[in-house]
Amino acid sequence: VSGPALRIVGTSHTLRSYRLTVGAEVAGALYVPRWADAAANDLVDITDANRAHGLTPGVAVDMRYATPDNFLHANVYESMNRCLLRGDVAEALTRVQRSLETRGLGLKVYDCYRPHAVQYRMWEIMPEPGYVANPTTGSNHNRGAAVDVTLINADGSERDMPTAFDDFSQAAWHETTEELTPEQIENRGLLREAMAAEGFSPIRKEWWHYNGPDFRSYTENLDVALDAGYRRMPLPPDWRGLRFIP
Repeated sequence: VSGPALRIVGTSHTLRSYRLTVGAEVAGALYVPRWADAAANDLVDITDANRAHGLTPGVAVDMRYATPDNFLHANVYESMNRCLLRGDVAEALTRVQRSLETRGLGLKVYDCYRPHAVQYRMWEIMPEPGYVANPTTGSNHNRGAAVDVTLINADGSERDMPTAFDDFSQAAWHETTEELTPEQIENRGLLREAMAAEGFSPIRKEWWHYNGPDFRSYTENLDVALDAGYRRMPLPPDWRGLRFIP
C-alpha cells in the first residue's frame, strides 16, 4: 500500500507513524521503529551478541522493568524483554559468559540500556535519589554502559545471592556479611570476580549493578526505543496482508 492511502502522520528520531485510510475511514496505523538510530549509537542486542560468539544459550535475559516485578511495581518497558548495550560492553559481557560456562555457570541480565524517557517516568513514580537516578543527569543505564546481572546454573536456575534484585537494604551492599549464608557470600564473590576480570566495576550498594569497562567515555543519555528494529505493530487482523512502502 502506498500513495495517498498511506501517509506519515508523525516522526521522531526513534519512530515513524503511518496511517492507512480507505475513503474517509481510518483503517489502521503502523508504528515503525527506526533501527538506524540504535545502530548509529552502537547499541547491540545481547541475543545477537550471543549468536555472533556461538554462545548457546548464552547470556539469559529477564528484564525486570518489562514486568511489574520490580520495586516500582510498574511495567515501564512495556513488556519489551530486550537487552541492548554499547558494543564494547556487550562484547565484554559475552567474554564473562564464556568464562563462566567453563564452570557450569552463566549470566542473567535484569536491566541493560534504559531509554532516557523511561528514566523520567521512573522518577515520576519514585523521585527518590539513591533508588532512582535523577533524569536531569541520567545514569549509566541511560548511556548503554551499565548492566544489572546475576549468576545462574547451567539449567537456568538462579544462584542464591545476598538479596533479591532491587533490594535496597544493607544486605545488598558488597561488604555486608552479617546474616548472609556462606553460599550467598561465595556467589556474590564469584560474580564480582568474573565481571572484574573483563573490566566491569561494581557499585557499593548493589551487588547486581556493574558499569562497563569504559563507561566514563559515554556521556550522552540516549533515547532510542527498546523495540528499535525489533518489531512492527500490525494493523487490525483484517489488514495484515497489506504491504507497507514508506
